[in-house]
Amino acid sequence: MKITARVIAFICCLLPRKALAQMPPFGSIEISSGPVFNNHFPKAERMPSWIEGSLPAYSDSLRKADGMRMGLNFGLHYLKTINKNKAIRIGVQLSDYGFRRMRNSLGFGDSIHPEVGLVADFSQTGPRDVYYDVRYQMLEVPFSWVWNTDFRDRKREIQLHITGGFAPSYLFRHETIVRLRGFTTRDGIFNYRVSNTGYNARAFNLALIGGMRLDYAMDRRIHLLASPNIRIPLLAASSRPFERHRPWQFGIETGVIVRLGAIPSQGTQRN
Repeated sequence: MKITARVIAFICCLLPRKALAQMPPFGSIEISSGPVFNNHFPKAERMPSWIEGSLPAYSDSLRKADGMRMGLNFGLHYLKTINKNKAIRIGVQLSDYGFRRMRNSLGFGDSIHPEVGLVADFSQTGPRDVYYDVRYQMLEVPFSWVWNTDFRDRKREIQLHITGGFAPSYLFRHETIVRLRGFTTRDGIFNYRVSNTGYNARAFNLALIGGMRLDYAMDRRIHLLASPNIRIPLLAASSRPFERHRPWQFGIETGVIVRLGAIPSQGTQRN
């Protein structure tokens, strides 16, 4: 929650007192997609009986075993102008949350996953590692406020906006992709998609969103969008008897903006 508070405080500090670049008077339609870096905040609930040590040590081992995984988001949004300096943005987005858990140096006979089987490779030409890419594919309805800043280049082709909001979400797919590195199974397969993740996934969540937007004018009606942003769900995405996970993601949303209605010429815009 400390990171969430810092993101909100950062956005509030950037909110402008005045604005130069104007919002599109009739709003716009935005189609966007982009890569995201996913990870999570793991929390140990209690110690497994087969592991020795303290609960803080177990939590630390979870953090060391988990890492980032790449995902891809896709969205369709409508930006509704409030006045020349403010707008609201609402849409539908497919968001790919998750994390990667790693196991290193598996030996012969070790379990890979209940749906995959055991290590049956006698040869030892290098380390046998397994990556477990845990995915939470969410259908989100993001709602954001958009504020202009004082920044605009001399040619008035690039505008900078600050954004902040929230996104209710519904989990429509939860799975784990098991990736074998340095060995394979008897079937010669390196990647397995399994539905038995071992986690009890939450069906609904609510994420906080914060970031900025660069709006580049190709012409008066068609603009390009680049928007780095961070999304942090407020609730844990999944749990199991000994741990729970709250995901977060950072990504760059890129796409096309189509401005609606009559577009005023540069000469008629007021600064």
